[in-house]
Amino acid sequence: MQSLRKTVEVGPRGSATLALLQPDLQIPFGNDADVEVDGYRLDGRLSLEFARNRGTRTAAGHFFGRKKAPNLFTAVSILTTNKTGAAFAGAFAKFSVGSIYQPLCQPGPEDWGRWPDLWLGYSSFDGIMLDAEDFQGAPAEVQAAMIQYVECGGALLLMGNAKVPESWKRTAVAEPPLTAYYAGYGVCVVSTTPFSAWEPNHYRKVTDTWATARNYPSQVTSPWTANNAFPVLADVSVPVRGLFILMVLFAILIGPVNVLWLSRIKRRIWMIGTVPALSFFTCVALAGYLIVVDGWYGHVRATGITVLDENSQRAATIGWLGYYCPTTPSRGLRFSADMELTPHFAAEHAGRRGLPPQQPCSIDWNNGQHLTNGWISAKVPLHFLVRRGEKRLERITVRKSDDGTVSAVNGLGVGIQSLYVARTDGVIFAADEIAAGGSATLTKRPDWATGHERTLADVFAGDWLRAAQQMVSNPAQHLRRGCYLAVLDEAPFLEVGLSRTQSRNLRTVVYGIMKEPLEP
Repeated sequence: MQSLRKTVEVGPRGSATLALLQPDLQIPFGNDADVEVDGYRLDGRLSLEFARNRGTRTAAGHFFGRKKAPNLFTAVSILTTNKTGAAFAGAFAKFSVGSIYQPLCQPGPEDWGRWPDLWLGYSSFDGIMLDAEDFQGAPAEVQAAMIQYVECGGALLLMGNAKVPESWKRTAVAEPPLTAYYAGYGVCVVSTTPFSAWEPNHYRKVTDTWATARNYPSQVTSPWTANNAFPVLADVSVPVRGLFILMVLFAILIGPVNVLWLSRIKRRIWMIGTVPALSFFTCVALAGYLIVVDGWYGHVRATGITVLDENSQRAATIGWLGYYCPTTPSRGLRFSADMELTPHFAAEHAGRRGLPPQQPCSIDWNNGQHLTNGWISAKVPLHFLVRRGEKRLERITVRKSDDGTVSAVNGLGVGIQSLYVARTDGVIFAADEIAAGGSATLTKRPDWATGHERTLADVFAGDWLRAAQQMVSNPAQHLRRGCYLAVLDEAPFLEVGLSRTQSRNLRTVVYGIMKEPLEP
C-alpha cells in the first residue's frame, strides 16, 4: 500500500474521527499521515500510534519453540476487553502446553463509542471475546457490526447469559457449558460458566473456532497463479503472430518498396516525408489491431457464494473477483464500504502473504472504496478474495398448494438457472430457469438434504472456488433442511467495480435460509 485517503468537514473548534481501513497489504513507509486543510498541506506529518497487535492477517502467525521440541504454535489474534482478556489469559495458561494455538489478546478501546461500527473494522482479528453484559451494553451499531463479522466468517465468544439473534438459534449445538451458534460462515460460542470451570476440551473447541476463522487467507497467491486457478479469459497472451506480420510488412514497405518506388519516380528526397508517414500509419494499424483483438474495455469474472438469511434480512457473501483490462482504466475500481478486498499480490518465490505489489496502490475512502492508482495494469490479470456483509431484502417465496404441488416465486431480482428447495423432512424439490419475478412448479428429486450446522463453516474454511462448484454439482450434500440453493448467472450480491466492461462471466450460488420453511 502507498496511501489511504479520506476527507472530512470539521467546524471551528470541532473534532472528527476518521476510519481508514487497510486491506491485507503493508504500508512500507511508516504510519505517519499528511494533513491537508482546504487543499493546502500542513507542514510536517502527523504521527499515528498503532496498537502492537492489530490482528495476524499480515503477520507470519507462527512462533517456534526449542529446536527439538515439536511445538510449532499458530498465533490467533483476539479482540477483547482488559477484564475478559486477563481472565482468559490466567485460565488458559494452565492448558497452553497442550494447545497448538497461541491466542494474542488485543484490548479494545475503553470507550465503546470508539469501537468500529463497520464489520470490516474487525476483519483483521481471528476472534472476538467479550463478556455478555459488555456485548449487550454496546451501541446498536457496534453490535450489528460484530454480528455481520460473525456471519462473514468470524468467531465470537460471549461469557454469560448472552442474547443472540433469533435467526442464529436454528443452528445451535449445545455441549454444556458451551453452546455454539453457527451463523452464516462463522460461529458464536456462548459459555454460561467462567473460564476457571472449563475443561481442556472446552479451550480446544474455542481455539479451533478461532483457527478456522483465519484459514481463508491461505488461498491468497500470486497474480498469475490466481489467474491459472480462476482465468478471466481463456487466452490473455499477446497476439505475437499478428504483430510480427504487421512489423514485417512495415519493414518491407518502409525499406525496399519505399526506396524502389521513389527511385523509379526520381523523388528520393521524399523519403524525409514518406518514412514518418509510413511509421505513423503503422502505429495506427498496430493500435487498431490490438483494439480489434483485445477490445478497449475490461473483462470481469466473478464467482460468489451468498448466505441469504430471510429472517434477519442479512446477506453474507464470499468469493473471487477477477479482472483483465487491455488498457489501464482511468477511473480505477469502486466498491462499497462493506466489502473486504484481499488482492492476490503474494510473491511466488516468498510463499507468504502481505507483500507489497510491484506498483504502489492507493485507496480513497470518501465514497465507499475507490481503488485509484496501482491496482490494475494493462494486460495484467488482477484477482481478489472478497467478503461482504450487508442488509438485503431479496427472498424466494415457496408455496405448497392443497393438491401437494410446490411452487416458487423468484424474488432475487435476477434470473435463476437452477433452484433446489429442501423441505423440513429433507425431501428436495427443484426447478430450472425461473425468470426474475417469475414462478415455477418444483419437482421432487430422489436425493435428500444432508447438510448440517457446520456445513457453511466448512465451506468458509476450504477452497471457495471448489465449494461453489460442488454446490452446483451436488446440492443435496450442502443443503440443510428448511433452506434452498439458487444458482444464478449474475452476481447481484457482489460489485463489479468497473464502470464499463466488454464481457462479464458471473456466477453466484445463493444459500437461502427461508423465513417460512417448507413443511411436508
